Amino acid sequence: MVEIGQDNWGQTSATLSHELTHELRRSGLLVWLDPHAHFTSFVDELAGAWAEGEFPFPVMAYRGSFLELMLALDGHLEGAENRALLIHMPGFNTDTIKTTPVFEHYEAGKCYQKNLTTLVREAAAGKVTPEAIEAFVAQGEFTLEKADAWLKSETSGGGADLGQFALSELWKRLRSGDAALPEPAEVEEHLRARQGIEVGWMNETGLSVMYRGDGEGSAAERYALLADWMTSWALAVEYVRDLKRPLIMGMLRPATELQGSLVEECREFASFLRKNEQSYYARIANEFEGLIGEEAHHAKPEDLGRIDTFRFEERIILEGALAALGETRWEDALTWARQRLEGGSFWIEQEPARRASWELVQAAGELGVLLKRHDDPLAGAMSVDEASARYADKVWEVDRAHRRMEQERSAKLHPSIPEFARVRGALDGVRELYQAWVGQGARRFNGICETYGFLPTESRQQRWFFEQDVAPLTRQPDSEVVALFLVDALRYEMAVDLMEHLTPLTSTKVRLDHRLAELPTITAVGMNALAPVQQSGGRLSPVISKQGRFQGFKTAHTPVRTPETRRKMMQHVVGGRTCPLFTLDEVLTHTNLTRAVAGAALVVVHSQGIDEAGEQGFGQMTFEQTLGQIRGAMQLLRQAKVKRFVVTADHGFLLLDGTTRRIPHGKTTDPNGARWRLYDHKETSDDIVSVPLKSLQYNDVEGFLLMPRDASIFDRGGSTPDFVHGGNSLQERMVPVLRVTHARDPGGSTATYHIEATKDESRADNVPGISVHVRPEQGTLDFGGPAEVALALEVSGAADAVLELHSVEEPGRLESGAVVVPVGQEVRVYFNLRLASGVKRRPDQRARITLHAPGLGGQFKAQEAKGWFVVPGVGVDMQPTEPGLASESTPIDDEATITGLEALPEGPRKIFAHLARFDAISEADATRLIGSPRALRKFVRELDAYCKVAGFKVMVEQTPAGKRFERR
Repeated sequence: MVEIGQDNWGQTSATLSHELTHELRRSGLLVWLDPHAHFTSFVDELAGAWAEGEFPFPVMAYRGSFLELMLALDGHLEGAENRALLIHMPGFNTDTIKTTPVFEHYEAGKCYQKNLTTLVREAAAGKVTPEAIEAFVAQGEFTLEKADAWLKSETSGGGADLGQFALSELWKRLRSGDAALPEPAEVEEHLRARQGIEVGWMNETGLSVMYRGDGEGSAAERYALLADWMTSWALAVEYVRDLKRPLIMGMLRPATELQGSLVEECREFASFLRKNEQSYYARIANEFEGLIGEEAHHAKPEDLGRIDTFRFEERIILEGALAALGETRWEDALTWARQRLEGGSFWIEQEPARRASWELVQAAGELGVLLKRHDDPLAGAMSVDEASARYADKVWEVDRAHRRMEQERSAKLHPSIPEFARVRGALDGVRELYQAWVGQGARRFNGICETYGFLPTESRQQRWFFEQDVAPLTRQPDSEVVALFLVDALRYEMAVDLMEHLTPLTSTKVRLDHRLAELPTITAVGMNALAPVQQSGGRLSPVISKQGRFQGFKTAHTPVRTPETRRKMMQHVVGGRTCPLFTLDEVLTHTNLTRAVAGAALVVVHSQGIDEAGEQGFGQMTFEQTLGQIRGAMQLLRQAKVKRFVVTADHGFLLLDGTTRRIPHGKTTDPNGARWRLYDHKETSDDIVSVPLKSLQYNDVEGFLLMPRDASIFDRGGSTPDFVHGGNSLQERMVPVLRVTHARDPGGSTATYHIEATKDESRADNVPGISVHVRPEQGTLDFGGPAEVALALEVSGAADAVLELHSVEEPGRLESGAVVVPVGQEVRVYFNLRLASGVKRRPDQRARITLHAPGLGGQFKAQEAKGWFVVPGVGVDMQPTEPGLASESTPIDDEATITGLEALPEGPRKIFAHLARFDAISEADATRLIGSPRALRKFVRELDAYCKVAGFKVMVEQTPAGKRFERR
């Protein structure tokens, strides 16, 4: 069955036919109300076309007899009220239809109405200029037949068929001065019809003087101006259609009156330019923004849409998002941030420093939303077990969001980012709210412990971990080896990150549970309690030095106080010919893990990376990298035929900041920690909770454990640490128990991989980076090999230097502290280098960057990136800097040549030479250098080509004083 179209009728009728076909397919039964009977002849022909098999849906019409119409309908609607069918009712409207027998069908189906004038505008849009369309409809009464005849006459003229080109292709031809194009006037007429460009737009944009001007311009120059003209209109259309408030400036009002098809074509064209012609788009957008300053002056974030057509939109919305954070309107700030980051905002891509500001806003917004959602999660809890269960049920999200915000802050809060001071203030404000939340939660939890006891039930006690969670796995009949990861300071929410990474794996079962760490929550207690050290009734016998330091636990066999004594105790319980003990680094660098684990019932992997980094003050920079190394070690052990894993920790931690309250207590030289003290007497106050050691079921010890009730620390002098543990908050006591079981061995590959990494200096904000390319080695088989590789970056050659990842460009990505790189594709990775906290100031050092793949073992050899990188000495002031701006008094650089610019023509060479020295130049200075306003206009049109020769980008901004050219 063939749909009636333009070949059968005129273009207006064909448009109506297409619309009816679409509506019938989508809605089924249509009752067409035609009060003025404008379409009676058309419907009669449509009914005939249906009868001949040329229209796909039945057409029924009222032609004076309801009896005839109802009899005709009986055979089509019986038993299926919403079957696709058109009923034409000439002379009836929404009121009079109620008096007819067709009303029941009208209610069951969908009402269809069409204004003839609207139809003409829709059919002619993009084919005839807006003025010609309005002139025709202004004639008053006309018929569908007359509209068909008029549109045919308007579109049947000779000339080049410019309609065969997409707007983007036509724009390219205009920019290149294609000699095959018709006269500029004919192209202009076509574009005005094609895009619906208002007749006075040339004057509004100021292009008319240059376009027609003194008549000296060549056809190529006029084509180039037409390209600018069509672009400015497309941007205007996109802006006004994305705007949520009435326009301020009348010059933009014609862009609000376009038909939908023209709007979509303009949007697609603007999107094409943003994606493929960034420098050109930025120039036109910035120039046009200077013409609509009143719109920018009155802009409010809530009025602007999802697309940042102009630079001022992104700036206004960033200011609004920061204000929203200050007013705790978390959802608003988060929505704006996600729209900018997930939608690929053009201005963010042009200026990477803007992305850093938005990523920090997003991190703060995410934390704010979760603080609001989990306002007081422990209120009313009636036991320690209930409190920990509530935390495990999503409350951990708050701590993860805070850790991620602090990691983002450490990596990206730099004075060079836009709105640096306000971004820092917003982050500080959310920090304060988080610290208050942590303090409230700790106070609640300590109150619960005082009422119901500090020890949970046996199934939640850390001391029963090995007996209940590990030993049973080693006694299963399949005799599979178990890998036990003991990760110092692996907080519960960090284990969630591990779980989320492993859950999608096929044939893999993942389960996350929790226990509560022994008190105080320090390594000497918690790590040794993970071994089977409990005695009769589950009691523990701690070893405490004369100075009041916990050192481990006594057992019937030997004291357990070191990794080796823990290993021996574990092997004593589970047996096995061997029980290997590895550090995390040893697993990652081992040459034959399969042989190393042979004959073992249990393999123990010990990691101190999180705790050590936290204690040294750069944990936020490396936490994610340690998680990536744990995943890599698990993958390597799986390749060595290990299928069962258990991951746990000795304790968690608190992340603090400068707002943390200090409690004066005892001597600052007391040997105990910032979050605990051990005394022989009880001391309870509003600030301190006191726990008898005997109440913790500790044998043969006297005394009391003193801890802050909230998130405060005991004053020990010196600077406030940002990483602490030892106390009784859930952040410190909740330890994860992550079980992972693989049903089968991993798919393998015999390929080895080679990496090419070189220094990258392309970022305008001077963030250091490398370009990375991973390839299979020639001559190796890559069957079953990974499509992407997770890389870790480390600093070499500079003492005490730390690397924190900043960002990764597509097609790569950051994932849990690793740089994920698709095999065979180039990826740019950016990072910051600094000395560890507490290291004395020293001269700047040079360092190298080493890359390795923790999960590939021998398939991937560590590789140093080519090039040296500077590690700034501690204490270097990082002040915001503004690019050097040329002024009337700034000397103009008129050197004929500067290295790298010799290939440029004389005038452009002078401008680029000035930019090479001073970073920016005003329009007045640039005009003096190049010789005339006309020469400068040509310079702007050819700017992209000049930038490729010069080797650096130039941004053109519109300021109240005119254009400003700024080196990027």
